[in-house]
Amino acid sequence: ARAGGAGGVCRRPGQKGQRPPHGRRRRMTGKQRTRGEIELDTASPIIVVLVGDHPTSLWGLERLIETATPPMTVVGQATSREQLLAQLGAAEPDVVLLDLDLNGKSSLDALPEIGQLSKARVLILTGNSDPLIHQQAIMPGALGVVQKQEDADIVLPAIDKIHKGEIWR
Repeated sequence: ARAGGAGGVCRRPGQKGQRPPHGRRRRMTGKQRTRGEIELDTASPIIVVLVGDHPTSLWGLERLIETATPPMTVVGQATSREQLLAQLGAAEPDVVLLDLDLNGKSSLDALPEIGQLSKARVLILTGNSDPLIHQQAIMPGALGVVQKQEDADIVLPAIDKIHKGEIWR
């Protein structure tokens, strides 16, 4: 039987589980700790902040990310650069998924500030297919670019890869 349950609650069959501290989910892979017959690996999930100016898209991305393996969790959403910068310190994300076009303005100029306020790695989400724009995103600090036209299943491996410090395409 698979250990782990819906909504980030750790469960064993027939028992109610407890949510780990700070609302973070535990990854159950059968490696580190033994509790009864189930071994639990308590690796922390990848912590993500979403930034975009379309609330419906943010909602969909959050639902997608919460289903990820390795586990990922969304700890914040922002619809503007100002909201993002205000959240960074408290949220302590591993990854920021940043829409390139925020309310008609490029979000690339926020990359240096993100780097000063957080250790988060940045993945750019864009509807623009111009390779020059993608290069301009990577040069100041983003580790990857995902196009909005791509399949949704591209987002999760991209987040995982940049979380590891690798460049995504």
